[in-house]
Amino acid sequence: MRKYLPLFLLAFSVPALAHPGHGTDSFQAGFLHPLTGLDHLLMLTGAGVLSALSGRKLLLPLATLGMMLAGAVAGSLLGGFSGVEMSGHSFWLFTSGFMFASATVLCASFAAGLLLRRHDGLRKTFGGGLIVSALLALMS
Repeated sequence: MRKYLPLFLLAFSVPALAHPGHGTDSFQAGFLHPLTGLDHLLMLTGAGVLSALSGRKLLLPLATLGMMLAGAVAGSLLGGFSGVEMSGHSFWLFTSGFMFASATVLCASFAAGLLLRRHDGLRKTFGGGLIVSALLALMS
């Protein structure tokens, strides 16, 4: 049963809705984007905590930021993937805010992960909360 769980969850997933309601033309809009979407918060928090708990130092958070930047640049060059057209100056303003907020969340979650390494009961509670949050995000 356990090895079929990802397929089961995939069968009931819905298309991603990129949590609308923010602009795409300013540093502030880019900064708020990862902070207002549960999908971004779960991914960034999970990457930071996992990196700290696995003892990989900052390799995973830096790789996460690098891939997010590569995806943003590829989306800008190829266009149309996000459904929002951004060009030139507005793209770099939005992306710099987005990356700054993402790096902040990653660093905070990495620090939390370092604290969780010392407390076994807290680590189990946090892990359970992260799993429940991810399941709720998938179902919404």
